Amino acid sequence: MGASGSVHRRDQSNKVTAQDKAILKVKLLRDTVKIYLRNVEQSLQYEQDLALQLIQKGRRERAKCILRKQLVLLEHLRSTDRQLEILEESIISLESNAIQAKIFEGLRTGNLALKRANEVLNIKNVELILEETTQAIEKQEEINKMVSILGMTKSDEKWDLERELDTLLEKSQPAVAVVVSASSKASKEHKEPSSTSKEDPIPEELPAKSKNARSLRAKFKKLKAFEKPVAEPGTSSMAKGKSKKSKNAPNAAIVKPKEVG
Repeated sequence: MGASGSVHRRDQSNKVTAQDKAILKVKLLRDTVKIYLRNVEQSLQYEQDLALQLIQKGRRERAKCILRKQLVLLEHLRSTDRQLEILEESIISLESNAIQAKIFEGLRTGNLALKRANEVLNIKNVELILEETTQAIEKQEEINKMVSILGMTKSDEKWDLERELDTLLEKSQPAVAVVVSASSKASKEHKEPSSTSKEDPIPEELPAKSKNARSLRAKFKKLKAFEKPVAEPGTSSMAKGKSKKSKNAPNAAIVKPKEVG
């Protein structure tokens, strides 16, 4: 009798109750929600970059669409996680028979929340919203529709998306400034080639030298033009006579030899 009683008590202690099963289901569901949250947080930076590119293109409405998707999805999953946490605590504190309906409703709500979150997470080719095509407009409408399914249609009232965009732009300003300054420097170097690429650069001294040489030659010509020999008085006629004699001198020098008889 004693041995059979102890075995019976041991079997009862090892038996998995409905309460244990309910707690396990809620824990597993919460773990799944946390995995979804991590995935959303990891994709947050990528989609913020997309929103920043849209701001720079002047597409603020599309940028708000991207931010709205992220903010609503994060809030949706965090809210679901809180609800499941409360449900788990209530299962532990109350008798299982008293909360069967509550457990069922909580699990149903959690699974539905995950299903909706999964639909938003599975939106493919979000980057198409950057393009100036009809596909971009369709992608924007698809995102807005999926976000509204989460049941948070008044997200713009809860979050100031304009302020979120401005904050995102301010955070990115230092990086943008560095990129712009680097690109402007590169373009300046491209437009202004170095002195080695110029055609036959003339040394600075040569123009000065050539200019001085030209001025000296000009002065020399002027001096030469005014430099005429000045004849002394009475020398002009003598010079003329000398020149005549010099012309006749060869004839005078020719003397016929005398004939010897």
